[in-house]
Amino acid sequence: KINTRYMIFGKTQKIMKTGISKYSKEFETTKENTQILVRANEGDGVNYTMCNNWKPKNEVSFKDIMDVRVDLLGFEMMASPFLRKSVDMYSKYYDASNSQINLFIFEKSDKIGVAVYEGTKFKETLTLEKQFERLGI
Repeated sequence: KINTRYMIFGKTQKIMKTGISKYSKEFETTKENTQILVRANEGDGVNYTMCNNWKPKNEVSFKDIMDVRVDLLGFEMMASPFLRKSVDMYSKYYDASNSQINLFIFEKSDKIGVAVYEGTKFKETLTLEKQFERLGI
């Protein structure tokens, strides 16, 4: 159980760092000013939008964040359900529809964090690792 959690957490964190690094160069800004917005989509997955200074800029795919053409090892199949469970968990916790929940993934002091918003209202911030623990992964 611990090895699986560490593997999924480790891979997800590495992928998010890759995306933040890639898009900070594209936006010509710092990693601290680059975020990945995760929102529920119409189905049972999530959409990703790169943000510059907390402002949504362009919708991207998981492969764009990974900076690959093909997700050979299926990391999206591993990370996306975790991210969708996170959106659903906060929608229940804050008694809001899941379309109202915005998760901003950001990098600070070499750690990946998650900032939770209901609409534009800030709710809380925690590390990605803590979010994995909350989900019992």
